[in-house]
Amino acid sequence: MANSIPFFVWFFSLILLDSFWLWFLAKSFYAQHLQTLMRPKPYLWAWIIVWLCMIGTLYIFVVKNATITNGTSAALYSWLLGLSLYLVYNFTNLFAFKGYTLQVALVDTLWGVFLMTIVGSLMRFSAP
Repeated sequence: MANSIPFFVWFFSLILLDSFWLWFLAKSFYAQHLQTLMRPKPYLWAWIIVWLCMIGTLYIFVVKNATITNGTSAALYSWLLGLSLYLVYNFTNLFAFKGYTLQVALVDTLWGVFLMTIVGSLMRFSAP
């Protein structure tokens, strides 16, 4: 049970940061730009799956990466991982959906890079 405590701290840190962004800071931005694409009631189960995948990916590529020995390396690997994941997601949406704008893709990518850098660095240095 003690080994699972860091996982819950990481998971809830990610949830708190991402929820604060999506529900308070950027809610009107996304509503303004993606109104026709948004669900009135988002699927919470899908969001949980995304968060679990993000934590799992950070764990494999940042926490378990033996070459990461300092804060700069942890932040850089987390930053690169966030950039890769969010660029693929956002620019696929930009390619596929006519209502998805470059502005949304860039803002969301910047947020994702920030989120992954913070959470990945936290994970690397609080891992058992």
